[in-house]
Amino acid sequence: METVHLNLKKAQDNSYDILIGSGVLSKIPTILKKKRLANRYLIITDNNIRKLFGNKLLKDLRNKKLNVDIISFKAGEQSKNISTYNQLIESAHKLELDRDSVIIALGGGVVGDIAGFVAATYM
Repeated sequence: METVHLNLKKAQDNSYDILIGSGVLSKIPTILKKKRLANRYLIITDNNIRKLFGNKLLKDLRNKKLNVDIISFKAGEQSKNISTYNQLIESAHKLELDRDSVIIALGGGVVGDIAGFVAATYM
């Protein structure tokens, strides 16, 4: 596994690491447990990725005693809409996420776009 550090120092340090390599998914629970980024986590993904990787990640995170849930939506560009966004925001509210919660986008493309938008606008 390789770590690439993205340096974003301005008035404050917004830098972060990007992990690249095979087997990274299995390392996420240990990394999150060690870093203690939040008391609450929410995985947002699509239904295809959930079946392939999401349910296992959810189980592995819970095995590390992390407070985590998962929400998925129908895979595909057609899900990039206000209805999907509203469902995710409502779910986050029902799960009582707060400003200190972390949203994990499990997937790229549409998943990254929607999860990023939810993270940027929730609360």
